[in-house]
Amino acid sequence: MSSSVTNGPPRPRSYIPTLFSPLSSTLTVLSVQSPLTVRRAIFDFLRTSVPACPAPLPSPLPLAAVVRHAAADSLTPCSPVLFSLLRSAQPAMTHSAVFAFPSTSRHISALPQELLEEILIIASALGFPTTASVFAQTCRASHKLVYQPFHSHLWREMFLEVFDDPRPSQAINSFGCAQPSRSRSASPSGKGKGPALPKDEYPWKTEYQSRIWTAIYIRRRTTQPIPPDLPTTSADLQKVAETLLSVITTAEPLPSTSF
Repeated sequence: MSSSVTNGPPRPRSYIPTLFSPLSSTLTVLSVQSPLTVRRAIFDFLRTSVPACPAPLPSPLPLAAVVRHAAADSLTPCSPVLFSLLRSAQPAMTHSAVFAFPSTSRHISALPQELLEEILIIASALGFPTTASVFAQTCRASHKLVYQPFHSHLWREMFLEVFDDPRPSQAINSFGCAQPSRSRSASPSGKGKGPALPKDEYPWKTEYQSRIWTAIYIRRRTTQPIPPDLPTTSADLQKVAETLLSVITTAEPLPSTSF
């Protein structure tokens, strides 16, 4: 499966020019400016270009409703890989334990957890960043896999497949120098060939959700035709501005450390 990702068309390591396309030219210029200048410019853009918040999905949804919503909403695309998996899913499943199914079952949850996570990660890499959230609404086991994981692997790898690694820029801000980035092949416990790494405490899930939400928020308000009744709140605009600032300040290339 990984070969299909590597052999496909090259994709940017940062989603600035794609997810945030209405702001791409502005963000390119602002990337060399101070955070205060960036924040003011973002607020100016939002006041003039963004009239309004995407309505949250009712939860929980039956499988058929999830599929219909994902198919109808081109702004929150769902991976075709997931659609093929959903054909075998049963909406009436109520098991709370992940993968509590016999090995002979044809249910999607009979797949190993590692394989399901890899499918969701690859779907994000292929340009379908909301696949995990759609998959989580199909049943309790899927919801537990996505939102109650035993570790941060799924959200970390989905984040790193879409956005630049924010940890080097954090190290620059904290210590004045960048630490080596962790690749997907690195050992989580630091027991492999590479040096031991500190405990991963970055809020991958929160940051990933915030960035994807912001991208959808902006796109729905800058793509014609714009719905006339989309609501806007100051809290939403504040969240959008802070998220865009985070995207800019953690995007490669890293800022200079010379003073």
